[in-house]
Amino acid sequence: MKFLKHILSEQTDKATSSNPSPPFAEWLKIDSIVLSCIFMTLSKTLQQRLVVEDPHTAKEAWDLIALIFNDNKRTLAVALKVELCSLKLVDLSNDAYFCKIESIATILTSLKTPISNDDVVTVALKGLPDKYDNISGIIVHQEPFSDLKMVCCMLTAKEIWLKSRVQATSIDSTSSSPYGFIG
Repeated sequence: MKFLKHILSEQTDKATSSNPSPPFAEWLKIDSIVLSCIFMTLSKTLQQRLVVEDPHTAKEAWDLIALIFNDNKRTLAVALKVELCSLKLVDLSNDAYFCKIESIATILTSLKTPISNDDVVTVALKGLPDKYDNISGIIVHQEPFSDLKMVCCMLTAKEIWLKSRVQATSIDSTSSSPYGFIG
C-alpha cells in the first residue's frame, strides 16, 4: 500500500530542493522503484510510448497511462457496440451467442457506457434467424420485459423443441411398411 500511496500523492516542494532531506531521499528511491515496476508491467507498445513521453516520476507515468486508457475508452466502447449489433446466432452456438452479448454488455458498463436491459435483449433478438420469429414476438410483448438470461432459456427450449421435431420427422420418413410399399 505504501507504493500506491506514493503514486497517488502529490510531489512536495522538496522536489525542487538541491539538497534533499533524508525523507525526500527515501521518496526518490521509492519513486524510482515504483516507476520501474510500472515500466516492467506494461506491454512493449506502452513501454515505448512511455519512453517517448519520458516521465520523471511514477505519478507522471501513472497519469500518462491513465490518459492513454481514457482516450481509448470511447473508441473501445464504439467498437464494442458495433460488434454487439453485428452478432448473429448463426455464427455461434446459443450459449456462446448469449455469453458474448453478456460479456460485451459487462465491458460497456465497466467503460461507463452501460447498455440497458431492453437494448441488450433487443440486440439479442435482432441477431436471431427467422426460425425464431414466433418466440421473438412473444418475448417482445412480455410484461415485464425479459432479461437476457430468460431470453436465453426460452430460445434454448425452442431449440430443443425444433430439434425434437426434426428428429421425429426423420424417423417418420425412414420408417416404411414391412412390404416395402405403403398399402
